[in-house]
Amino acid sequence: MKGDISRATFDQRRHATSVRKQQGRVDLDADWNEQQDIQAHLRATALTDVVGAVGAPLAGGAFALTGGADLTLSAGRYYLDGVLCENDAQVSVFGQPDLPAAGPFVRRLDGTWLPAGAPVPAGVYVAWLQVWPQHVTAIEDPALREVALGGPDTATRLRTVWQVRLAQAGPPGTPVGCADTPPGWAELTAASTGTLAVRADPTGAAGGDCVIPTGSPYTGLDNQYYRVEILSGGAPGTATYVWSRDNAATVATWESIDVDVLTVKVPGRDGSAGFANGSWVELTDDGREQNGVPGTLVQVDRVEGDRIVIRPATATGSLDRAAFPSRPRVRRWDGRGAVPAGGAELDLELGIKIRFAASGGYRTGDWWSFPARAAVHDVEWPRVGTTPVPQTPHGPRRSHGRLGVVAYDGSQWSVLRDCRPVFAPLTGQLALSLLGGDGQEAVPVPASPATLVPLGHDLVAGVAVGGRPVAKARVRFGVTVGQGRVTSGSTTAATVTVETGADGRARCAWQLDSATATQEVTAVLLDEAGQPTGLPLTFTASLSRADRVSYDPTGHPALAGSTTVQAAIDQLAAATTGGWATVTVRPGMDWVQALTTLPAGDVLICFAPGLYISTTPVTFSGRANIRLLGSGPASRVRVQGHEYALMFVDCGTVSVAHLAVETPGPASASHRLGPVTAVNCAEVTVEHAQLTGVPGASPQSTCLTVRNDHNAPPGRVRVLDSDFRIGHGQQGVLLVNPDHAIVTRCRFSCPPRPASLTLAELVKDEKFRGQLAGQLVGRLALDRHDRLERGEWNTVVRVGQWGVRTNSIVPESEWRTLTTLHPPTAEDLRGEEAAGAYMLRLVDLATHDPGRLPTYKRQLTSLKGRLGESAGRIFDTDEGRQTLRDYLVGGGLDVRRSDDIARDRREVALPAPGASLRFDSALSQGAWEAAVAASPPSRPVQTPSAAARHLRAVADRILLEPAFGERYAAAYRQALTAAAETSVGACGVVIGGGTAVGDVEVSDCRFDQVAEGVHIGVSYRSGSPIQGRTIRVTGNDIHLYKAWWRGSGTIRGIKVGNMRHVFVSDNRISVAAGTGLGVWASGVGGPILTIRDNLAQNCEPGIVCDPSWWSAPGKHLWSVTDNVSTHGPILLGSGVRNSGNVS
Repeated sequence: MKGDISRATFDQRRHATSVRKQQGRVDLDADWNEQQDIQAHLRATALTDVVGAVGAPLAGGAFALTGGADLTLSAGRYYLDGVLCENDAQVSVFGQPDLPAAGPFVRRLDGTWLPAGAPVPAGVYVAWLQVWPQHVTAIEDPALREVALGGPDTATRLRTVWQVRLAQAGPPGTPVGCADTPPGWAELTAASTGTLAVRADPTGAAGGDCVIPTGSPYTGLDNQYYRVEILSGGAPGTATYVWSRDNAATVATWESIDVDVLTVKVPGRDGSAGFANGSWVELTDDGREQNGVPGTLVQVDRVEGDRIVIRPATATGSLDRAAFPSRPRVRRWDGRGAVPAGGAELDLELGIKIRFAASGGYRTGDWWSFPARAAVHDVEWPRVGTTPVPQTPHGPRRSHGRLGVVAYDGSQWSVLRDCRPVFAPLTGQLALSLLGGDGQEAVPVPASPATLVPLGHDLVAGVAVGGRPVAKARVRFGVTVGQGRVTSGSTTAATVTVETGADGRARCAWQLDSATATQEVTAVLLDEAGQPTGLPLTFTASLSRADRVSYDPTGHPALAGSTTVQAAIDQLAAATTGGWATVTVRPGMDWVQALTTLPAGDVLICFAPGLYISTTPVTFSGRANIRLLGSGPASRVRVQGHEYALMFVDCGTVSVAHLAVETPGPASASHRLGPVTAVNCAEVTVEHAQLTGVPGASPQSTCLTVRNDHNAPPGRVRVLDSDFRIGHGQQGVLLVNPDHAIVTRCRFSCPPRPASLTLAELVKDEKFRGQLAGQLVGRLALDRHDRLERGEWNTVVRVGQWGVRTNSIVPESEWRTLTTLHPPTAEDLRGEEAAGAYMLRLVDLATHDPGRLPTYKRQLTSLKGRLGESAGRIFDTDEGRQTLRDYLVGGGLDVRRSDDIARDRREVALPAPGASLRFDSALSQGAWEAAVAASPPSRPVQTPSAAARHLRAVADRILLEPAFGERYAAAYRQALTAAAETSVGACGVVIGGGTAVGDVEVSDCRFDQVAEGVHIGVSYRSGSPIQGRTIRVTGNDIHLYKAWWRGSGTIRGIKVGNMRHVFVSDNRISVAAGTGLGVWASGVGGPILTIRDNLAQNCEPGIVCDPSWWSAPGKHLWSVTDNVSTHGPILLGSGVRNSGNVS
């Protein structure tokens, strides 16, 4: 609220219930206001808990819609989010007290608002209520003043504003219910998503009582209560804001305007009190505030008594007083600005900085407030450490709720739905409840339909008031569907009446007839006159019959078409054949022909010892059950020129055991398939197998792939006691969207790559070449210079090859501007003393002409205003002038070479138009200069981005053209050629998906010569996070090898993410030929994450655990305990329990 208050102290998280006065203490407005806020919070919370989010009393409920020639709202009371809304008299929707006639009443289907006075188009509409608190001062309500005391300005008020609007849901006849969402509903009711963060500059040394400490965060001498408010809503880059240092409390009645002179009045004091030359004023009235429309902002030229002279050319809207018909007023703002599109930090004043979010949306009227205190030289704003926490708007808090669905035919309104939940008084809450007996089944006597069969349990209904049982209440049970009977005591009939006992329960037995499939009994509460009252209960029961039980024939083609258990039994009874077909394959026969002409039904294929070679892979489709059984490594299947040898598609149960399968290549691998591949199969088992994959430059194939697509149900996978020989640069086991998966007691290794896969062949792969290009051009930056580190200072100014650091009240940007206007001479760059002297000359320039540094001028003007006439006597002395210099550069100067205090440095720097290309590289500065000179661009390079693309083209030449590479990067290419002799697998086990991953276990496996051991997780792009159920990675030996073409961050032992339950334990991880990362747990955190008893050797870091708090459950246990990392640290995020770790 825009009142003259010192600060707002209420915080719901403190759980305060009242404010207690102490004797002899100062009374503060903040304490009084917090007491009111506490009571308001308690009242709203209690009402919400009792009434619900919305509700109208059964008697006297407001906002009931009535149709006819006009659409009206009933008088009464209504509750929305715990706020009482009162309508004193029946009113037309188009004549509401808090919604001006010119306001937006009707939102059309195209998202626009119907202009005032325009006829409402025929259609179906949703009526919705919007409620928010409005701050009222004596300007808006003169009755608040006590005229007997001369009309002083005292306390203000908060009132509830309610407005009912219509949102078009469709043309006439559109079916719309209360739960349906009309077009644009989310946009109308969504809260603002934009945020604001506030901080002051880093703290400096403390000063005396009358001296502003040098480098203080907040450099003002007064205590202020700042307010930042959105003037025009929209996205960053479109929205604008205004700000005030007195909570926008300076407001006056707008009496008249004469060209550029506003006449204002505040009863009881000078009408222009509080308005200042050069400030801004907003011209507004009740209608604009209630409609959420910004007022006209205009700058003040000067103030003369009760007259404010403005600058009309700066006005953002109309200055015609007739455009402000309802209580026009003038409010002072101390500044304005635009919300930047990039989320840049903005200087407010006196060292205060604000930062709007780079994304999200803002609405007109959104506001934030915060105190600034001179005693501590800082602002009060929530922080985590020293970082300010971005906050959504502090207000206004708006609540929304649907009232009903109405239709308009062009002349008449009709009410289709009343969407207001209503509630009875507590004394009228007599309730009938279903307590037991519903949903039972009984076995019928098919040969005798009239035979009654009893249910196993009674039907039980309960009667209570306020949660307490009511005795002697009468409940009538009656059969409404079927020919069954109900029994109470000795009475068996179609209808019985039962009195409740002391426990409030009424019960009866029920017998079903043997013919009606589903039968019903209705129970109703009777009043004293024996008439039904309230809503009835319905009990249902069914006959237990096989033709009513569903059956899924998936995986059993012989029963295709059977959708019930009865149909499946009938089909099985009619079948005359069945069983498995067994096919034996022997060396010398056309084994591919034999496998492609298998008989229908379930099949077992046995491979005798021998080598089975082909250039044609085999695909099995639609088999219910299929099993391939060999004689161990002696039974070897080899298919050349393809990614896969054996593929199973849309099968039920698949088993591959005691068989060796390989695809030696060459192959055009692009689909991540392996020698054995299963797609959309219900259950896959691979055991005691030996699978050898295709080598390549980048991961495009596997040894085993089991994939269940998004539109297929997830499957079960078991991989046991098998040997996977991973092709160079490829993956071992890839499981996509499994419901259950276990990989245990397996070995993963990478055999030597074929001689044909040379470095020249590898670099032809664009992805592989891109990874190597990262070694040649890494961490590319488009800056002229390295950034300089401030250290313990708050300002650093570059002077040629020198960096001058100091503590200053002036922003660094203003110092850079001053050095541009007064650049250093060659003499100023000779040494550190000359650079320091140059900086002191700039200080002297600013001391004699403060206008060169605007922030310094504002601070100096404020200080001199405080000191008054004594300012001249103080600052005209040598000591005073030295004080002014110290005020600019407190704590002296620290001059260092730029290279000594540079941060984020790069190894190579090449010129580019308007910038410098700086990057890390395996090549030297000289090598790059020679290579770039020998490879001129085909067209002129005019932008830094074009220069960067040319740089990548030169890197490609070094890799693709041996002669060029040997000339300018001979040592690098020799190192690559030597490294390429080593084969390294990309990853041992990859388990993931984009729909769901269930329970996953990788245990007791050994990994050798791979860049990554185990990678498990679920991927998603937008919306709510998708999480798998459980990961267990335990007892594995993982021996990584630093892949020479990959970055160190991609060398990982175990990576898991986006799973609800994670258990990583008893694994041993080591890295050869470099360093890598041991265990990395990330993504959306679940209830349990445990990493324990692992050993990481030569891993930097050993363990990283940083699960996201977003969507994490409120109660969770994330623990990293009893792990050992022999080389690197163990890095844990917030909320992760750390115990017994050694690093």
